[in-house]
Amino acid sequence: MRWRAKAGLLALLALLPGCWGYRTLGDTPGRIRSAAVPPFQNRTLYTGLEFELQDALVKELQAKSGIGVVGEAQADALLQGRVVDFGRSVIKQAPDGRDVEFQITVTAAFSLQERHTGKVLVERDAVSVSGTYLLTRGESETTARARALSDLAERIVSVILYGW
Repeated sequence: MRWRAKAGLLALLALLPGCWGYRTLGDTPGRIRSAAVPPFQNRTLYTGLEFELQDALVKELQAKSGIGVVGEAQADALLQGRVVDFGRSVIKQAPDGRDVEFQITVTAAFSLQERHTGKVLVERDAVSVSGTYLLTRGESETTARARALSDLAERIVSVILYGW
């Protein structure tokens, strides 16, 4: 029985180096318990992206961070930014020349700022995600766009929480 305890301890110690440098929610600036998430500025020609991203960010923060989303007057922090690029390109065409596979790329810049002091806690000039969709599978640009914005929100929240 005693050898099992030693083996378990050795296995645990072997795993610890892989955890060094990994940040958890506890490393999120301690004062931040709530954040306001206004719509990002939209610097693209595609209307509505800022509101779709705002919705996706609110859902992601509520689901994964423990940071409450509140109005700006009650918030500890302000998450703001801008959608700087939205691209759609054809990847594949059918033999008859119809476009059947597309790639969507969305890029945003953001900052998380402590509301009372103005101190910038996290800032990135460019966070991008890409996704593909196939018309032959019944997917649409609308669903692909929603998926890409959800992925972008997930990436932004990961940067805030873990630094990557």
